[in-house]
Amino acid sequence: MRGSHKSYIKSQNDSFLVVEGELDELDENYLSEDVPRAIIHRSGATEQGFATRWKGHQKASLLTSSTEKQRRLSLLYPDETKAAGIDGRMGIFQDLKQRVGLGMERSKRDEIIALFNWDEDEENELKKLSWTIAVGQIIWRTESTNT
Repeated sequence: MRGSHKSYIKSQNDSFLVVEGELDELDENYLSEDVPRAIIHRSGATEQGFATRWKGHQKASLLTSSTEKQRRLSLLYPDETKAAGIDGRMGIFQDLKQRVGLGMERSKRDEIIALFNWDEDEENELKKLSWTIAVGQIIWRTESTNT
């Protein structure tokens, strides 16, 4: 069993793209890199675009609500203006850099499906489904999108 001090996501410098520019609007998996410590701190998922999700983390790091004060990421990496007096913190939010884990544009569904080997029946079924996110993991939803 892995302890909280271990990360199974190993990277070398610049092996994951920084989320910026045209990558801001991609969906799916992103990583939080603790730059001063050269570790990937956590992995997260979004269906609202990487930049929008990161803004949510940034807002939560200000610790202005009781909910934000219970979020693990916010307590480990509070905003630099709130960091004094936070016991057990690893750093400050400004230490973190958002990187692309696995990003995709939903409009490119057919191209993404084509990356893998599917038989005809599987491919037809995949085209009926849409992607959604639940509890940080990709799941299939049986609702057709007709896109």
